[in-house]
Amino acid sequence: MKPVILLLISCALFCTAATAAWYDNAQWYDTFYQYRIPVEAAPTSGGMQVLNVSSDQIVAVVNSIEEFHVSDWMFDFNNVKVVEYDDTGGIVNVIDTAGYYLSFTGPNVIYNGDFEVNSGAAPAGWTNSIAGVFTVVSGMSHDGSNCLKITSDVMDRNRITQSSFAVAADTYYLLSWWSKRAANTYGVAVGLTDVLDSWNKSVNYKSYTPSLKSKYWTQYEIMFHEDSPINIQANIERTLTGTDYIDDVSIKQARIDLLLDVDAPGPKKYMIYYQPTQSDFSVVPEKRIGAAPATTITPSFIGGAQKYESKVKYSVVQDPDYDIWFAETVQKITPAMAPPSLSKPVVSIKSAINEKQSFQLVVKAKNNMTIDTAALGNLTSGAGTIGADKSYVKILSYVSMTRKSPNAHNFVPRVGDMLEAFAAQNLSAASENLALWFTVAVDTGVGPGLYSGNVEISGTVGGSPFTKSIPVELTVHQFAIPERVAFRTSHGGQHFAIRYSGSNSVFDFHGATTTGDQAAVVRGYYDEMCANRVYPFFVTYGQGYTYSWNPPAQYGVDAPGNFFYLYDFDFTDYNANLAYYMDTYKVNSVGIGHTNGDQITRFTLSGNFRVAWDNPGTGFTDITMLQFDNLILDYWREVAINLIINGWIDHVYYSIDESSIASYPHVRHVLEVLQSDYFTAQIPIQWDIDKVTPYGWKEYPDTQTEPSFKGLVDIWTPENNDGYNFYEDYYFTDNNMDPAVEENWCYYTESAHLIIDTQGINNRTLPMKNFFMNSNGFLMWGSAIYEGLGMINPRIDPWTSHGNGNVAYFYPPQDTPCTTPNFTVTPSCRLETFREGIEDYEYMLILSDWIDTASANGVDTTTAVSLINQMHDMFQTPVRYSTNDEHYLWLIDSIAGAIDNFISPQSPVAEITDIVFNGGNVTVTINAVDGYQYDLLRTFDITQSSGWVVVDSAVAVGAGPINLTDNSLGGAGNAFYLVQTTLP
Repeated sequence: MKPVILLLISCALFCTAATAAWYDNAQWYDTFYQYRIPVEAAPTSGGMQVLNVSSDQIVAVVNSIEEFHVSDWMFDFNNVKVVEYDDTGGIVNVIDTAGYYLSFTGPNVIYNGDFEVNSGAAPAGWTNSIAGVFTVVSGMSHDGSNCLKITSDVMDRNRITQSSFAVAADTYYLLSWWSKRAANTYGVAVGLTDVLDSWNKSVNYKSYTPSLKSKYWTQYEIMFHEDSPINIQANIERTLTGTDYIDDVSIKQARIDLLLDVDAPGPKKYMIYYQPTQSDFSVVPEKRIGAAPATTITPSFIGGAQKYESKVKYSVVQDPDYDIWFAETVQKITPAMAPPSLSKPVVSIKSAINEKQSFQLVVKAKNNMTIDTAALGNLTSGAGTIGADKSYVKILSYVSMTRKSPNAHNFVPRVGDMLEAFAAQNLSAASENLALWFTVAVDTGVGPGLYSGNVEISGTVGGSPFTKSIPVELTVHQFAIPERVAFRTSHGGQHFAIRYSGSNSVFDFHGATTTGDQAAVVRGYYDEMCANRVYPFFVTYGQGYTYSWNPPAQYGVDAPGNFFYLYDFDFTDYNANLAYYMDTYKVNSVGIGHTNGDQITRFTLSGNFRVAWDNPGTGFTDITMLQFDNLILDYWREVAINLIINGWIDHVYYSIDESSIASYPHVRHVLEVLQSDYFTAQIPIQWDIDKVTPYGWKEYPDTQTEPSFKGLVDIWTPENNDGYNFYEDYYFTDNNMDPAVEENWCYYTESAHLIIDTQGINNRTLPMKNFFMNSNGFLMWGSAIYEGLGMINPRIDPWTSHGNGNVAYFYPPQDTPCTTPNFTVTPSCRLETFREGIEDYEYMLILSDWIDTASANGVDTTTAVSLINQMHDMFQTPVRYSTNDEHYLWLIDSIAGAIDNFISPQSPVAEITDIVFNGGNVTVTINAVDGYQYDLLRTFDITQSSGWVVVDSAVAVGAGPINLTDNSLGGAGNAFYLVQTTLP
């Protein structure tokens, strides 16, 4: 059971009068649950009983206090808890057995679902659409003697069926089956259809099952529910190549009830706790009972829903002319959002060293007023100063939407999303909320401690000047985020010149027609992305390398020496651009090439001369496989050597896009060619996996013992969306791979993690969810597309078929294309929220690494492990995650506190800014951090660890440059130096 967290809600949230009801200040059982509903009942007997509260009722009460509604369709039956209270609001009993239970109210309507009855090799009672493919076999079953075996070398959706079954309206049914398969291919589907439309699914499924099933016997369940009566048929489809086994298929009518084990009769006071989760599906209840109890209690709903809020938003100024309130970045702002009831005198934020921290201040005018300036001033402490130049403020502008995103719980027509440059604002009592977005950078030279300062907002109110100072406290932790973070991103940014179906391009919207203007636009977007640790697919847009080449004597002929000759590679411009991003922003993921299975046999040489082997296509010159192999080896060897020399090879990747199974032999061949050379083998291969999977694919399944791509793919990148997902641990383990060892990113096209009209927590938690999926990266194909793909300019309407703002993490400078160059870059706040999620990921890595080290040395890690487990509880499956922003932020703060407590302060990296040789002396200049001691060590033999001696030391007083000098070098030979940093 999860550790219980008992916290008192701030008294500002509830009535504190002498006549307060028991629920007004009741203890909060567990902040894992963000909502609770007080009810009272008077059971007349003890024992298990039905508490007559439906999921729809819980959703309705919760939504009465929320703008971003939770969904009844996506109700999480497993995230409900019932707690009993006394007259004073104290917890009497946490009723662990209480919750929503599923029970069956009818028999299995499938005949011979266990396949124990057969006619020859065919299963009795099933209509077989193709003989010999669906056969009954013995000795392989999950339970019993027989099971169904499906064998096929095609994917044609032929099936066996049973029909017709009548489905009642407004009634739950559960479809269940067991399966195992020979390989994790996109495979056999057990499902339901309306018998009037026997090929297209039309049954209202309410639960998720993995698309790719395990190689071991596993049970799968689908809950469905219809608003109107229909007739259905059950289908087992041949949608795979290979072999699959099915057993114990059942369809049963069911009911779902909130059950409560009453200890004794009499008046009772209960809180029903509920935590919504984000998904495209409802979850099948884990709790089961043979039959629902006969006794029903109908409680009284009293007091309305309560929400746990302690830090996400609070009021900081309550003035007769205006209100100002604070909001964390996980709080989406809407035009009419009411100020919070909770109030605090100071804005409190926290940050690690080398991290950025953002927050919002919302101004609601009650009188005519202008805001001329808004800025965060200097933040000071005994450890130094974080200057005002390390922060900025932007206006969070609202975006209007015309329809709900597919992954949104409800439609919210206007939401703050655009981060625009601050400009003076004229407000009145009729004005919408003005949201100001502040970001402060805590650089590597900043020491830990509590920094204090003010946000100054000034202008006029009611015609008179005013200035309001809002106190801000920034706690800087003792640890630092690495300069080059571990979480890798590939977030589009390659569509600047593309015009979809005649639409305007990004360059068009900026009025950028010349090469220089276009380069400046690209640099502006990439700088904004990289400053937020969200990296584009490549950072070398328009800055390639050049080379010369000679053709073979004959195309398409294998003969000694009859190959392409590539020479005079010039990486000057390419390296300069790459160095800028590698050095300035410590980029950790850069695409250096892109292909897919259908294109991988093609190559375009400089001068746009195109060649290919095996299915060359129009416009390509046909060459032999050997000529092709030598060409790509010569080309990529030069690229690899250049990257290795510059120390960049570990931070790049060659990307394979979605590919059909038919193209897999070509992909395998090319990867084997690249693997055959010492240099090209060092280029990491990344593969976007959609629908079909290369995990377990074998080109020769009868003779191969290992999958064909094992050892050839370096970065597996399965699609992971809320509604469909191609990542499960067993995709790796079933194929003798360790998901914790294989590098794994996630590929997103449609998810609440990406869209505008969803809770802000969803935009932040993508990296954290990936942490628990053994994933250290994210791939999204588009980040700045403004027209086409069904979308109008996002300033006017950000809708795409994948959701509002899905491929638009930026906005064009204005509603229409500019007629003169305009280099304004306008990001979405989702970009900065995503950055904060990436930094959260680093917190988890730091704590996890400490746990590993501490455990190996016998140190107690109970508290740290508990925090990681509690965070894991928020990410229950790859397609389901909690929307509790309060609990998430509490855990992040607790994890940071644990790192501060458990780990000795990490010494800052000694940043050497200059080295001067003066005769026999050497002086090293270091950008120092206040309070740390810097030691200059020297050795003449770098192979001997004991040969280092300290030649100079200094303790930094204040941040800034200090010099360390070796005055005793004399006329010795080669000397090596090292700077160490410690707390004196």
